[in-house]
Amino acid sequence: MSQTIIATSREEVGKGDTRKICKANGLIPAVIYGEKQPNINVYVQLKEINHAAATAAFHKNILDLELAGNVIQVTVQECQIHPNTASVRHVDFKRVAKQDAAKAKKAE
Repeated sequence: MSQTIIATSREEVGKGDTRKICKANGLIPAVIYGEKQPNINVYVQLKEINHAAATAAFHKNILDLELAGNVIQVTVQECQIHPNTASVRHVDFKRVAKQDAAKAKKAE
C-alpha cells in the first residue's frame, strides 16, 4: 500500500501571502518539479505531512501525490524542518519518471 498525500495548487508565491494562508488554514507550501515539466506550487496539510515525515518511507520511497484528481509519483528531494518545533516548513517533491517508478519500490 503506497502513501498518498493530498495537495492543492496555489497561485501565491512569496513569503507574505503564502504565510498568511498557511497559518490560517494549517497548510505548508511545497513545490513539485522535474521530468522536464513546469514547476507546480502546491499546499499540503501540515498535520498530514508531519505525520508522514515521521516515517523513514517518506524520505526514501516513491510517494503518490494527489493533485486535482491526478496522481503524481514523487520523491522527497528536500524537507525543511523548523529547528525549535520540529515541524515541517516546506517540502520539495521531485517527479519520478514512469519507467523509474516501475523499478523502484513504493512507500509502505
